[in-house]
Amino acid sequence: MKEWRVGERVAGYELLAELGRGGMGVVFRARELATGRELALKTLTFLDPEEASRLQREGEALARLAHPNLLRVFGAGEHAGRPYLALELAAGGSLAARLERETRLEWRAACDLVAPLAQALAAAHEVGLVH
Repeated sequence: MKEWRVGERVAGYELLAELGRGGMGVVFRARELATGRELALKTLTFLDPEEASRLQREGEALARLAHPNLLRVFGAGEHAGRPYLALELAAGGSLAARLERETRLEWRAACDLVAPLAQALAAAHEVGLVH
């Protein structure tokens, strides 16, 4: 199955840029054609039924959570056999990108990063989710 590419239109979204790529998937900056809203579109790079199920569970879990330190899920689905999640864009980019730019953080900056992460994990724990 062919990978999605920047510039393509898939499932009502236009892929604007690739934000990140990992061992399991790709995240694109995308525009929802119906509303013009920009968001993140996460999809798998290979189609393993177990991983597709995991992506679906991730979306369902995020949709159950409402916390200021967690991304909102706008939708989920499948296009040409490839599952996806439509998510709120992370303001300020990813933690990984910041740590690449700033290989050493002052302790106050590190605390400012870790505290919201801990709050988000606590919110997930409160509804029975494990990350």
